[in-house]
Amino acid sequence: MADQGKVVWHDLMTTDVDKSKDFYKKLLGWECNVTDMGPAGKYNMIRSGKTDLGGYMPLEGKSGLPSHWIAYVTVADVDAAARKTTENGGQIGVEPMDIPGVGRFAVVSGPEGAWISPFKHETAPAGDAPEPTPAFNTFHWLELMSTDIDASLKCYGSVFGWKAQAMDMGEMGTYHVMQVDGVNRAGMMATPPDAQGPSQWVPYVGIEDVDDVTARAEKLGGKVYVPPMDIPGVGRFSMIADATGATLGLLQPAPMG
Repeated sequence: MADQGKVVWHDLMTTDVDKSKDFYKKLLGWECNVTDMGPAGKYNMIRSGKTDLGGYMPLEGKSGLPSHWIAYVTVADVDAAARKTTENGGQIGVEPMDIPGVGRFAVVSGPEGAWISPFKHETAPAGDAPEPTPAFNTFHWLELMSTDIDASLKCYGSVFGWKAQAMDMGEMGTYHVMQVDGVNRAGMMATPPDAQGPSQWVPYVGIEDVDDVTARAEKLGGKVYVPPMDIPGVGRFSMIADATGATLGLLQPAPMG
């Protein structure tokens, strides 16, 4: 499978769809196209320029869950991926099911409790096209902050076919780059001792000026968890919560060359 373990989509499970739309429209210029999904109802699709990125999904208040992002990662067999999750100490939140005309998915978590979605396209993408260079204001990376990093590495390695490459980040600890056939797909690291909140998968959006966008996020009703700082050889990043509380990373990539 050419795109095994590839992050292909993101849904924001939000307690307030309208507030989310307004926040990201003002912060990143994201538009929202309401798409008719037939029996599944209306879908609020996120678009940056000409690129569809994901969607806004209403999170029922009775669930008790805060707003959060769900990333969709490709697998050859969604049902097998769900079984591998439970075999490795994780759990299934949404059993495998079909989205007519789109594909099949499930929602699972590893032993640390962070939710993610194994996904298979109904029609496989054609050929082995080269990996596109992500545009600004689109998703560039996916990262797990785990309270049980060893269990997470074992579980997600089995579910998505990822192989971990450990990187020494000095005082930040060890960073695990998850790869398939040498292609970087995601990252994992142990939750820092001083960090608050549960384990979670955090998507990163690539931007041109992390300091400006971080400051504007706070003015728009968000919060700054990690102020802008540099990662040598990678770029400059920050970590924020949007106006409904969902965590998002902002990444200003280091100049090429």
